[in-house]
Amino acid sequence: IPPFGCDTGKVYQTFDELPPVAWRPDEVRALPGCDILKVPLFNDLGGVAAAVRPELRTFLESQRSDSPRAHVTGSGSTLFLLCAEGEEGPLAAQWSELTASMGAQTLATRLSKVHERVYWLYTARRGQRFPPSETPANKWTGPDLRPRAGAGSGCPAMASDKPVIGIDLGGTNMQVGVVPGGEGADRTKLLGRSRSKTKAEQGLEPVLDRIVETVHKACEHAGLQPSDLLGAGIGAPGAVDPTTGTVLEAPNLRWENTPLADLLSEKLGMPVIVDNDVNSAAWGEFVAGAGRGTDDMIAAWIGTGIGGGLVLRGELYYGHFLTAGELGHMQILPNNPPGNRSVEHNCSRTAIVEDIARMVRSNHDSIIYELAGDHPDRIKSKYVAKANAEGDEMTRRVVDHAADLLGAQLAGIVTLLSLGRIVIGGGLAEAMGEDIVNVIRKSVHERVFPDKCRAVEVVCSELMDDAGLVGAALLAERKLLDA
Repeated sequence: IPPFGCDTGKVYQTFDELPPVAWRPDEVRALPGCDILKVPLFNDLGGVAAAVRPELRTFLESQRSDSPRAHVTGSGSTLFLLCAEGEEGPLAAQWSELTASMGAQTLATRLSKVHERVYWLYTARRGQRFPPSETPANKWTGPDLRPRAGAGSGCPAMASDKPVIGIDLGGTNMQVGVVPGGEGADRTKLLGRSRSKTKAEQGLEPVLDRIVETVHKACEHAGLQPSDLLGAGIGAPGAVDPTTGTVLEAPNLRWENTPLADLLSEKLGMPVIVDNDVNSAAWGEFVAGAGRGTDDMIAAWIGTGIGGGLVLRGELYYGHFLTAGELGHMQILPNNPPGNRSVEHNCSRTAIVEDIARMVRSNHDSIIYELAGDHPDRIKSKYVAKANAEGDEMTRRVVDHAADLLGAQLAGIVTLLSLGRIVIGGGLAEAMGEDIVNVIRKSVHERVFPDKCRAVEVVCSELMDDAGLVGAALLAERKLLDA
């Protein structure tokens, strides 16, 4: 399945047909055989290539000591998935049907689930047809190279032994964690961490310097040097172009078209991968948290605003404009006055606190008034959670209304995309837990269509405040290993 320079919707019958960028036939000799790969593969095959390549290279060199150094198939993340002899017709038919129905991007995620016959991975000489005309006589009995599933998510993930830095950058605070590497490591058990104030009002350079300082403190806490790390991932607020690592627009940071990946990489002396903050949190939950075991989910983060991150068929979904998941900016009450129409305007922690504060100023009977020290403008998530838990009628009325509206919007998304799970996170959800998730769940189940979609799971974040930094680190690891 060669992603670079090849038509991924076509079954190539000979290596001569492959574009030169995807294959260097003069450098490879025939491989007598290799172990069976019976696990689901995924569209970004570089992780598999990274794990398989060294062992195959060693094997090739042991077979041709008199020849130049051998290389395994293709350019970085190119692999060829070949069927057993006689199965090329059914495989070609399935390939064509599946690429038409789901797209080549996600085909590899599902391929082994659709066709459960054994597939073989080969390298081959220039011009050799595949599948080979004869079954290899001497089967390779090297180490087990099957990719391991990432933390029970069902998504294969190849891990480096090197730890990865995860950075969750907010408009007010930033936090950094050192996420362990290595197969079988618990990615949620941070080796070190550090927090700092962002102080965005000071400008770009001071914020970058503060990020670097916070990274160094986290490394010190972990007993590591920056040179010990694979790289860093950062989840940034606002609109982000993940292909270039550019923050296109982040109002709370006062940034516009900021090449964050390049700037931070130069200062840290390591590769940096940038994505949206809620995309990062969604990926963290999908791989290591409340999203494990599903292929299709949305993460909805309730904080200062409302953020969303979509995982479809086991991959983060960015969409044509790379902006998919902007849940907070969807209009939910279009007839309201301007500035009060979107999900964010009505369902975020900011909206809830403002509504409660407005009511408290005219009604001091609420518990919130005492919790905030007679200062309605100082209401925090923990005060809202406590008042709600203690049965404060006014607080419950405001929270339930906001949660019901959010659930209605999420129900529409589930109806549209047939998602299997919704993960609710963010500061307010962390403070309130099931008290707010229950209301959202009820709202979703009442409104989804058809009735079978009522089986959609609505759950609270498991990684809580660490979701963003863990997800940023895991995204960085994946992309750096696939590079």
